[in-house]
This record gives sequence, C-alpha cells and structure tokens, in this order.
Amino acid sequence: MPVEILRPSDNGDLVQLYVYPGGGTHASKLSEVLPDYDATYIHRYGGTTSTNYDSYQLTDLGISNIVITNVRVVAIVRREAMNPGGTYPTTVGLGVRINGLNYYSNDSFSSNSYITIARDFAINPNTGSAWTVASVNGLQAFLGIGFYNMAYWQGGLISARCTQLYVEVTYAAPPSVSTLPAT
Repeated sequence: MPVEILRPSDNGDLVQLYVYPGGGTHASKLSEVLPDYDATYIHRYGGTTSTNYDSYQLTDLGISNIVITNVRVVAIVRREAMNPGGTYPTTVGLGVRINGLNYYSNDSFSSNSYITIARDFAINPNTGSAWTVASVNGLQAFLGIGFYNMAYWQGGLISARCTQLYVEVTYAAPPSVSTLPAT
C-alpha cells in the first residue's frame, strides 16, 4: 500500500520542551528528510523530575479520495545521561493530539545511541472511526520527554533527545465502480 509522509510544519498547541540549537521553531528541529542526529534536536534536560510535552502541526496530505488504513508516528530518539554508563532508562511518549486530547504510549530505553520508535493508529482514537483526510490534516504529532534526577551510578541526570519526527499515512485508493451500458 502507498504511504505519504507528513513532516512537522510548525509548533502545535503544546510547546514545553527545549530546542538545540536555540532559535527557530520546535518543529524546525525535527522536520528534516534525513536525520541530522546531534546537529538539531528537541530535549528536556534540567530542573526537577517531570515530563514535558510538545505537539507539532504537520504538512497536509497532498491527496484526497483515499481510504486511510493506518497513521504511524515515528521518532528517532536517544537517551541523554550525565553518566552514559548508568543503567536507568529514560521515557519518551509518542502519539497524536486531536481536539486538545493526547493519545500516546511511552517507551522506556537505555540506549545512548539513536533508535527509532513508532506508534500505530489504525483508527482515529478520538472518534473510534476510520481516519478521514480531514481528520489526518487536523491532527498534531505528540512528543513527551521525561527528565529524571537519579543517583550518578544510575545515570545521574537522565532525559532524551529527539532528532526527527514524522507521520506515515498508509492508504488505498477507494474501490472503483463501473457501470455497464444498457443493452
């Protein structure tokens, strides 16, 4: 089945994470076609133990008259730790934001190297119905990053970086209907 990629085009309703380097929108740090890893990223580092969130507006689907079979949110992330040899994992939440509500689940990992995580939504979690082009064009990608203040041997200050985020929309053309001429 064909897939269309939607990339962050602007900040969404939630803007709580930090950008590196400074300047520009949060969305601009994640929207590259090829990941640039540590050159630009979103992160949460410092302060008290907590989780902060960002959401991102996306480019619109460039097609219509399709049957959407899946929406997948994809992120390339890595753990960021004061003591990279520490064992305590970090947590990243990934999903969609629709009408002010977040639909996501968390991944915990201890990798100091970049990994790809993904979240699939076969149906619109806000309505419980099939996706429409309008509902996909109205959603925002959602990212949550936890920060932990742990003992140094566990990793010390632990958080995560996200260098790329995008949404894959899998679709099929609707069935065609043909009419035979009357005889």
